[in-house]
Amino acid sequence: MQNSADAFYILGHGIKADFVLKNGVTIKHLGYRFIEKGHFKNNEFITAKLWNGDK
Repeated sequence: MQNSADAFYILGHGIKADFVLKNGVTIKHLGYRFIEKGHFKNNEFITAKLWNGDK
């Protein structure tokens, strides 16, 4: 689910996500800045655990 121009929520249990670039787009490196584990309460995401790139 897209939250903003560069932020997405991926929801589920035991998730594996594959990212694919649009045709003609090239990059040298693809990664993630951080991953948040949590839940929604009153339409707001509540973070329970935060993993950043060095985890």
